[in-house]
Amino acid sequence: IERSSFWGNKLTNIEIPDQVTYIGAEAFFNNMLKTVTIGSSINSIGANAFKTNGTYNPITSITINRKEGSVSGSPWGASAATINWIGTN
Repeated sequence: IERSSFWGNKLTNIEIPDQVTYIGAEAFFNNMLKTVTIGSSINSIGANAFKTNGTYNPITSITINRKEGSVSGSPWGASAATINWIGTN
């Protein structure tokens, strides 16, 4: 998923499939996302991938099917989100 791919859309929830290995910087910037689920193939998430403009950030949960700390930079701009690491890789 390239940089700014979904910038400014009105997405509220997203499930990123296992085939995705990269999420670019600001890919989901300025969305209304509340929950994000990311598959086990993710290797890199860019800076501020889930940030919103201003102080309000609706993301409460990011679930990643990887082991804790395996993808650096959390919470990737989602300052109020809980990161749930559920994988073993």
